[in-house]
Formats: sequence, C-alpha cells, structure tokens
Amino acid sequence: MINPYVTGFPADPKSFAGRERELGEIKKAIDYTVHSEPATPQNVAIVGDWGIGKTSLLNKCKAIALDKDCFVCKITLTPEKCKNMDSFVYNTIDELHTAIWESNMFTPKLKESVSEWKIESLKFLGLELKRDAAKSTSSTLFKNGLLDLWRRVEKPTIIMYDDLHYLADSYPMGLYDLRGIFQELREYDCRFMLMCTGVSTLFSKIRGLSEPLMRFFEHIKLKPFTLDETKKSDSSATAKAKNRSGI
Repeated sequence: MINPYVTGFPADPKSFAGRERELGEIKKAIDYTVHSEPATPQNVAIVGDWGIGKTSLLNKCKAIALDKDCFVCKITLTPEKCKNMDSFVYNTIDELHTAIWESNMFTPKLKESVSEWKIESLKFLGLELKRDAAKSTSSTLFKNGLLDLWRRVEKPTIIMYDDLHYLADSYPMGLYDLRGIFQELREYDCRFMLMCTGVSTLFSKIRGLSEPLMRFFEHIKLKPFTLDETKKSDSSATAKAKNRSGI
C-alpha cells in the first residue's frame, strides 16, 4: 500500500484529500476576490492546533488559486521575520519580488519593472526608518508599495502567510495594521487577497480584540478528522498516489 503522507511534512497538494467543506469556503473566497465588482477581496484565516494540517491546506489552496490564474506568494514566517513590523514588511517585499521572478505568469520586461519596484520600496522604507521623526510608518509604506505593485502587475494576487502567530506574538497590533492596509487597497480596486495560518490562539493574543478585525477574516478552524473522514481521506489520497505512480 502506498502512503501518500510523510510524517512531519505538509501533504503534497496532488495527494491532498479531505477538508471538502473548508476547501469549498476557500474556493468561494478566491472566486469572489477574482470576479467581484467592484473589487472586494475576501480574506481567510486558517487556524488550528499544531500538526492539524494548516500548511497542507494552505498549499492546496495555492494550487487551486494558480489554476484560477491568480498570482500567489506564499511566505513562511519565522520569529526573525516578525521581530517587528519593519522586518515583516521588508521580508514580504523581498518574497513578493522573488515569487514574481520565479513565476511564468509575467514577461521579462515586467519582472525587470518589479525589480525596480523592490529597490524603490526598500529604499523608501530604509530612509523613513532612519529619520528621527519618520513621516510615514512602515505600514503606510507597505500599503503604498503594494499599490505600486498592483499598478505594475494588475493580476489578482494572494499573499499567503504561514504561521502568522509569530507576528501576533511579537507585535499583536500588526494584525490591525494588515487589516488597515488591505482594507484601504480595496478603495483603489486592487485585488489583493490575504490568506494566513496560525495557531488556535492567534486572535486571542490581541487585547481588546475588535469586531471589525474578526470580521475582516473568514475563519476556517481545523479540527481532527472523525473516524469516517479519516477513512475517506486515506482512501482518496492513496488512490491519487496510485494513479500518479501508474499502479
């Protein structure tokens, strides 16, 4: 019998099975992000305990979004990348640039334009942060940078943050900053969708959590499979693995 899973690693999207209800909700959010008029991107937070399959589901969503001709940038966060909002913004800009260059969606000319965008964005970020009394915060500069990027690529874009709890740990108000950034980008008809994963306590880390922040995300809470779901998932994943191997 073929085992399509490797313990300790996310499942291959091609072998992914189960979570049909959750996938249905996320597909609707992606479709709405792509087709809504005026542009009204939906944002999704996948939360659950360690090892429950958050990253596997996120990777599956990335494959689905790519099939819908979205540009996707998946960023795996670490405590180092999230030590403050400045580091978070810097790393996001860097990862977006890398993802565009690795994608076959864009022409060489556009990729060169995005390289210019990265240089300009990081330059302005660095200059503002060095000032004693910065005129703009890193969040404002991030919003302006994403707006500039949109005007260059003009393609529905999904930014995926895996393990967003690292930002909430070091800078809880960063989630409010993200909400403000992506809400404001809607006003410019930008189709930027935010998708993230985090531990079950992701939002409980924030004091005085507001209703607008909770409503900003569609919450997908992952729970352990029931016995019946486990059997169906194992059977489906094994069948997919056999088909790919020609057995």
